[in-house]
Amino acid sequence: MLTEQDKRAIKQKIQSNKHQVFIVSIDEMDAIVRSSKMSKKPSVQQNWLKFKDKAEVGANYTASAGDVVTLSKLIGDLGGVGAKAYVKTYNGKPHIILKGGRV
Repeated sequence: MLTEQDKRAIKQKIQSNKHQVFIVSIDEMDAIVRSSKMSKKPSVQQNWLKFKDKAEVGANYTASAGDVVTLSKLIGDLGGVGAKAYVKTYNGKPHIILKGGRV
């Protein structure tokens, strides 16, 4: 049987291991970028269009290291402090995964 101290330690460990995860389609991300106050910045528009054009080309799109860097810069410009961004394909379509940080 666990003591109260053990229970508190386990609860604290669980609390410290929480992550926020957002799965966003290319269309949803496009709407987010367009509605953002930061979308007026040329770097935001350039980074998004550069990434979006490549992602929309094919169903078998796999983000390169350069694409992930571009996506990470874009997320940072939009206010996603410390968020990790990567791409996974679901139902044949690329989706942006945002994990951790403040999104």
